[in-house]
Amino acid sequence: MESRNYELTNESIKVLGRKLYRIRCIKDFQYAKKGDLGGFIENYENLKGDAWVGDNAKIFGDAKIFGDAEVFGNAWVGDQACIFGRARIFDNKVFGFANIYG
Repeated sequence: MESRNYELTNESIKVLGRKLYRIRCIKDFQYAKKGDLGGFIENYENLKGDAWVGDNAKIFGDAKIFGDAEVFGNAWVGDQACIFGRARIFDNKVFGFANIYG
């Protein structure tokens, strides 16, 4: 079983007909402290590893955020886009088959 740094809360929003859930940090790590609220994801498959989605960022569809990546501000990541490595996305929209890493 994979260890996660977050859990889904009961707070949800609708984006493009999809239900997204706000995340909450469950243990201290590089981007957040236990109890901090993050952004919104559609499901646990959207966010893996030590990556974080903060502020009001929204991740949905088959998009994946993993590694040490961070998506925050009012960013949107959807479709099959992947953000990974040490990439940071702030206030941008990333869709399609985009791969952003750093």
